[in-house]
Amino acid sequence: MKVLALESSTVYASVAITDDEPLFVQSWLAGRDHSRTLAPSVQHALAACAMEPRDLDGIAVSVGPGSYTGIRVGMSLAKGMALPLGLPLAGVSTLYVLALACGSSSGPICPVVPAGAGHVAIAVYAGPWPLQEDMPARSVSFAEAASLIPNGALLCGPGAADIPIPAHASYAPASLNIPSAAFVATAAEPVLRSDSEATDLFSVTPNYLRPSSAEERLVGTGVTS
Repeated sequence: MKVLALESSTVYASVAITDDEPLFVQSWLAGRDHSRTLAPSVQHALAACAMEPRDLDGIAVSVGPGSYTGIRVGMSLAKGMALPLGLPLAGVSTLYVLALACGSSSGPICPVVPAGAGHVAIAVYAGPWPLQEDMPARSVSFAEAASLIPNGALLCGPGAADIPIPAHASYAPASLNIPSAAFVATAAEPVLRSDSEATDLFSVTPNYLRPSSAEERLVGTGVTS
């Protein structure tokens, strides 16, 4: 199954094309330039694999939590391709994608991504593969996140360094802190193979976990949408 996968929920971005195994994977520091760099990278990936968009069998995209702008850019591109091509679309959690990269760990895995305003998004999964979710994703302060880390946990993700790590935990190698689109494809493929779950593009929605700074300011002024 030929899958185009997109990951743009953090300051990093990643594009992959897989066909039961990775054919092309590229990750880079996007900063705030997701809208400028993601689409050209998809074109480059297709060209590198000698493929056209019509050759794809499905599209996978990370839905967050993470950067509001980055998530929107990735989802807009994914839906903008899936709709005219009539392709199934699957959305997967950024935290689960990070945990998958550490799936060989035999203990708890704590993926962490920045959530803005002094918060991080964190979840806990039990390794090794197949992963089990021990604590659903939540947005918490740095200090509270540290209190949620179980004994023997492995911390990973671009937000892990923001947490004062307890003595009973450890950091994953730096290479595992960048969400990879290859693992987005891995997580999404079972859904893509089940047409009934992946044909409704409108069911794939962002998971921000908390309102944006602009939305919080509106609430503070008593203005609601």
